[in-house]
Amino acid sequence: MIQKHFLNVVDSLQLFEECQDIIKVNECYTNVFYIFSRKRNFFRSDGWKVAYGYYRIFPDSLLMARHCFLVNSRREAIDPTLFINGRSIEQEIDKEYVSFKIFDSNEEYLSMIADNNGFPDLNRSLWSLDLEFEHFWARNESFVLIR
Repeated sequence: MIQKHFLNVVDSLQLFEECQDIIKVNECYTNVFYIFSRKRNFFRSDGWKVAYGYYRIFPDSLLMARHCFLVNSRREAIDPTLFINGRSIEQEIDKEYVSFKIFDSNEEYLSMIADNNGFPDLNRSLWSLDLEFEHFWARNESFVLIR
């Protein structure tokens, strides 16, 4: 199911600061997996879930990049990778996130990674959902997707 998410900037920055030792540039899938491993209690008790989708690269652009991020119990996007290049909070407030897959179960997320030869990008495993997203949402909204 396709869902739009508002960015929770405060939680994104806090998570980045807590986990910046494991966060790498251009590695959102791996970063989320490592954060999932380190912060398992947040995924159990606080209702955090792993999401795959896209984010709008620039506020006035029709370009969206494939991305992995977290959603909290209020369905807000939490993106710890935003601040890796020293970006400021003001630069990130207008980010638009849309998910095509939210893992309701931690076990399903881990199982899918295992089935994908241990790679958390899940490109192959989520390909059909990604294509549905492109055909039924991105084209209607006139977005260009970068995978």
